Amino acid sequence: MLFSATLPPEIGRLSHLALKDPMSIAIAPPGATADSVTQMLYPVMPNQKSDLLLAILRNTSMQSVLIFCRTKRGADRLARFLQAEDLSVVAMHADLTQGQRTHAMQGFKHGKVQIMVATDIAARGLDVRKLSHVINYNVPEKTEDYVHRIGRTGRHFEVGDAYTLVSPEEERYIAAIERFIGRKIPRVQLPDFPYDRLPPPPKPKTMMERFGRHRRFIPRGRFHR
Repeated sequence: MLFSATLPPEIGRLSHLALKDPMSIAIAPPGATADSVTQMLYPVMPNQKSDLLLAILRNTSMQSVLIFCRTKRGADRLARFLQAEDLSVVAMHADLTQGQRTHAMQGFKHGKVQIMVATDIAARGLDVRKLSHVINYNVPEKTEDYVHRIGRTGRHFEVGDAYTLVSPEEERYIAAIERFIGRKIPRVQLPDFPYDRLPPPPKPKTMMERFGRHRRFIPRGRFHR
């Protein structure tokens, strides 16, 4: 038996190679997120992400926080930045030994450490009670990873919050995520934070820009022999 919040097509095809007439039971539509999780987007310039994250951590009541980064090096760098600000932080990624990962997880689960900065190694299978917040420092490139990440909070009949810091370069990933989960995620700002001015949204490309100058177009309803 396989249990998963999402089932990528690749895994579906693999299961049909190994199984005969497998049965699939879905309790929610693909991409559905739990109603117990409040989702919010924080648009911000890339150079201000660390400062905005620090301001959110200091201005929001949080019990335990799981912060996702895209890379192992990024997770280590962010963990050191937060530790330098006297926050209780531990890193979690695949470059740690099994003993280091076990020690970090036990400290986080038992409340000895308030913040864990992790890669997607913690997006699946991690079950921490009373996890109040998930923060995406980097927007995941795969839509399924977003669902798995924010699913770490709002569990066991609890409620949780999922914040995502979005730079202009990551807007395309957000568009794909919103299509996948079937809803728009509210955009918010932290009061009194000195935001740099965000660039205007890109204009839609013209047909000439999308297909090239020498592409011939067939008018709708007409056919050329």
